[in-house]
Formats: sequence, C-alpha cells, structure tokens
Amino acid sequence: MAGMMTISEQVYNTLYEGIVSGDIKAGQKLTLKSIQDSLGVSSSPIREALTRLSEAGLIIYQPNVGMTVLDITYEDAVEIFSLAEEFDVIALRFAFNSENRNEMLIDLNHVQKKAAEALEKNDLEKWMHYSDEFHNVIFKYCNNSRLFDAAEKNRMQLSILSHKYQQSDENNYEIHEEHNEILRALESGNLKMAEKCMRCHLQSSAKKSLSLLRHKQ
Repeated sequence: MAGMMTISEQVYNTLYEGIVSGDIKAGQKLTLKSIQDSLGVSSSPIREALTRLSEAGLIIYQPNVGMTVLDITYEDAVEIFSLAEEFDVIALRFAFNSENRNEMLIDLNHVQKKAAEALEKNDLEKWMHYSDEFHNVIFKYCNNSRLFDAAEKNRMQLSILSHKYQQSDENNYEIHEEHNEILRALESGNLKMAEKCMRCHLQSSAKKSLSLLRHKQ
C-alpha cells in the first residue's frame, strides 16, 4: 500500500527518535541483539537502519567497540551551530530569490499558525515538529539539492541539541517569536533583515544549547 513504511524505515525512525529525545543515551552502545530484543525484528532491516544513522553522523562505528550513539561535545556544538547559521542563511537567500517565494510565504504562515496552536495547547511534540518545519520549508524552496544534502547531516545532529533546550516554555515562545521576525522580514521583501534575523535566531539557539552543555561538563 502506498505510503506504508518498510520495516527498515520503522526501525530507523524508532532509533532516530530515541537518539534525538535522549531515550537512547549519548555514548550508548548499540548491538544487533539488543535492538532485535527490543523491537522484535530481523537483523537485515536493523543493519540498514544503522547504516543510515551512521551516514547521518548520529551513531559512530569504532573498531573493536562497535556502534555507539553520538556524544556531542561543547566544541562539536559550536561547529554545528556555526555551520547551521551559514547553511540556513544561504537557503533563505535562494528561497527568497526563487520564483516560488509566495508559495513559501504561504507555507511558512501555515507552519507558524500551527506552531502557535501547539504552544497554546502546550503540545510539546507538535511544537517541536513545527519549529523544525519552519526551517524545512525554507530548505524545500531553496531549490538546491546540493545545499540540502550538504546541510542534512548537520541539521540532524542539531536536532539532538535543539530537543534539549526546547523542553523550556520560555525558550519555545522566544524561538516562535524569532521565527515570526524572520517571516515578517520576508513578507516585507527585506532580504537583508531576514538574513540578520536568521543569524540572530541561530546564535540565540546556540547560546541556549551551549549553556546546557557547559553545565553538563
């Protein structure tokens, strides 16, 4: 049936969500047997899922150790957010200059409306989905597959960091307003202001993340 996920995709999504949420701990060793026992599936789709997670940089293979979940250090986070800032600004510029700019603005408004509803209902899972979707829409309309591919691994690692500071209502309302500022600048046709707002947004997110990592050390 169209739209049904393969077993490998189901395993991948389960492991991905576990890593991002922290239910699967940073540095934790992953073995075929432990995953088989947990999920009740054969080894082949697990291997496929682990390969995808390794390519995404969310798990690390070490000889004589095996697969372990990525443990992001303070220095790693600095690099991740620095790259995210540049990738997102470039994607924003390409999307702004595309012939589908109006469609992008419609989609961004829809995302912000849904995000506001999730905040109002205190639905954290939906809020995080629409917070990520705001950036996803921009990358969708940048119409540059090479940029998308180059940014994808970094964006997936960033999702581990963002999940932690998005446990705070105060942070989430602040992020939502930063997204609104980016959107207002785009709607007014002011690309330079939109780029400035995007940089400020990601720098603010970096501070939130680095503060948590600093306390962890």
